Amino acid sequence: MTEFTPDWVSPPGDSIEDALDELGMTQIEFARRIGFSKKHVNELIKGKKSITPSTAIKLEMVLVGSASFWNRREMLYQEALIRRTMLDKAALQKDWLKEFPLRWMINKGWIEEFSHKGQQVLSALSFFGTASVETWRKQNKATVFHALSKYPQQIGAIAAWIRKAELDAQKQDVDPFSKKKLRASMPELRKLTMESDPEVLVEKVQTICNAIGIAVVFVPAPPRCPVSGATWFLDPNRAMIALTLQHKTDDHFW
Repeated sequence: MTEFTPDWVSPPGDSIEDALDELGMTQIEFARRIGFSKKHVNELIKGKKSITPSTAIKLEMVLVGSASFWNRREMLYQEALIRRTMLDKAALQKDWLKEFPLRWMINKGWIEEFSHKGQQVLSALSFFGTASVETWRKQNKATVFHALSKYPQQIGAIAAWIRKAELDAQKQDVDPFSKKKLRASMPELRKLTMESDPEVLVEKVQTICNAIGIAVVFVPAPPRCPVSGATWFLDPNRAMIALTLQHKTDDHFW
């Protein structure tokens, strides 16, 4: 994500003024040629009037630049205005960043770091795949996980871990989930409990599980996320198992 600094937003009218200067045309002459009132032209240049598709075609005929150029110029301007509004609102919600281990997540490369608080909030929202802090709070994924209750928990830390596991699982090539294949694969999976080489174990477990519709991922746990593992469905056809390996014992793994 590229950092957006909302110090100013240039309206398409700036480009119209540049075109008029290049052609040596006054606003009065421009208004006569394009068929607009002087007031309309003035508001168009100041950004108070939007460039409609019809206006874009007229600009193409009177000034330099294609209709596509003027339409895109208007679109980018409106997008910049919306982004600035979103950044201003997001900056007011900077305290939300305290609800999960932001610095740890940045150091791990999960979230990009920004100096602008509003941009940092938007970056975090993008990581969680949600458009606002309000919708993030309403999300309630039905996830079964194994954790040690004696350790302090932070809802945001657990949510971040679940999201990262979900993103990693989506990268795996997984066949449609099959209960029949799962049952048939249990003997082979049980044999792997005797495998001593971690790399061999992980590769075989992922290969077997991917073939029966289960993504298996290993994601480090953030601070205050005392989870050993969790399982849920990515969609009706794909299940997943996420493990932290923070408790390096066979019983926690299996």
